[in-house]
Amino acid sequence: MKSIVIVLFVLILNIFNLNGQKLLDLEECISIAQENSLSVKQSYLAMEDANIQEKYARQQLLPSLSASTDLSYNIGRSIDPTTNDFLTESFTSQRYNLTTLMTLYNGNRLRNSIKKAMMDKKASVQDMEQMKRDIALLVANTYLSILYGKEKVENAKKQYNSTKEQLEKINKLIDAGLQAPSASLDLEAQLLADEQAIISAKNDLEKFYLDLKNILLLPDSQEIEIVKPNIDIDKLVEPQVKTLN
Repeated sequence: MKSIVIVLFVLILNIFNLNGQKLLDLEECISIAQENSLSVKQSYLAMEDANIQEKYARQQLLPSLSASTDLSYNIGRSIDPTTNDFLTESFTSQRYNLTTLMTLYNGNRLRNSIKKAMMDKKASVQDMEQMKRDIALLVANTYLSILYGKEKVENAKKQYNSTKEQLEKINKLIDAGLQAPSASLDLEAQLLADEQAIISAKNDLEKFYLDLKNILLLPDSQEIEIVKPNIDIDKLVEPQVKTLN
């Protein structure tokens, strides 16, 4: 029982980290964006409507068939509908009616309607697929921006730590009287610049994440974290922006 609980806990951590952040890869981001997109939903409805119109146009070529029946009970003097004789006794009669209608020719309007419906259906499918491709490309670009933004933050931190390490060494030399006090001024200025670079990189990264959440139509309160791929970024993005069939 204890091992089962541990396994479940690990599975949960694979989806959400301890801060409640949802971990997403590129494929998941594209899928969420396409599922939540109002434009894609509208395109899907247009495609369904075009499909209905095509079925309706095809049905107009088929003959219509209707059937009816009439049951009557006669008492007293009446006419027998089968012999037209007058009868005085009671009797029951029943009639059946079968009608069929079919358009033989109407100037090819029905066939032209079918062709138009087929073209509209094909166009609606293409529109929806193009919409999906556009969303996939937009998500991929934003995903890349986040990856590069995270790399920029890491590089800025490395530069800051490197400058800080150099400054600490200079300060030790100054304390030992081996360097003039002014020797640290340039590094102190550089350290401040590096600190500002970290802040700027973090702000850019936060903006990229906000852009992605807006594309995915996720609430602002939903914290997300994208998964950094273990393969080349360009190879990862390329298949995502191809035709989605």
